[in-house]
Amino acid sequence: MRKALFPLLTVLLFAACKKSTNNTPATHSCVISSIQDSSKDLDVNVKTVLTYDVNGKLIRTAATGTQNTTRIFQYFGTSMITISVSQSGMISEIDTVTLNANGYIATLQRFSAGSPPLYITSSFYYGANNEVSSEVDYDSHGNVDSLAYSWANGDLLNSGDPFVPVRYTYDTTTAARDGDWFLTQQKLTYGALYAPTKHMIRSVGVGHNAPLYFFYTINDSARVVSYNTYIGSSVQVTTYHYTCK
Repeated sequence: MRKALFPLLTVLLFAACKKSTNNTPATHSCVISSIQDSSKDLDVNVKTVLTYDVNGKLIRTAATGTQNTTRIFQYFGTSMITISVSQSGMISEIDTVTLNANGYIATLQRFSAGSPPLYITSSFYYGANNEVSSEVDYDSHGNVDSLAYSWANGDLLNSGDPFVPVRYTYDTTTAARDGDWFLTQQKLTYGALYAPTKHMIRSVGVGHNAPLYFFYTINDSARVVSYNTYIGSSVQVTTYHYTCK
């Protein structure tokens, strides 16, 4: 998803992966209630609070600190709308997501405020095991892009075009779970998944840039409690807090 890549992918990061004695996700009913991102070197101090409805669906994220953005999720059967609102109360982006029969993103329509505004429509096509195989993007300037995805062992390995590929590696000894960087970014950005990977993501590389590596801390209950992200010689720490039933 070249035009819709998560903002963090535009920054060169480095980290590693810390093993847990429990490599199976916890079975207790818990959700991430808040996320704290901190870095003195990068002047980052952001707390994001997540709110859910009675059915456990994410309906709101509110970031405060060095970044102040509210994201609202509205559900309409097999479709949803996500609205990003700046600190000043202005709408900066509206995404409309339609899900397929298996609950994954089938189409994504993005509106970005600007002069002129930009509209992007992305269609996702899946193969076996709910693995996205291709994507076609259309924008309001008349551009069309076709992107290919490749998978192995239940994990997305490559996405993007041949000139700006995005490469992924995984810790194949540890099953994916809440707090995995890739899965969490999809949910926080779109409210749903287009790449439901099987294992914890270890690294992401964009084009010819150095890859990102993620260093997780997983507790005895098999939950991700934090991870470190290194940006050159700087470090950002992300900490999760959970609410359990």
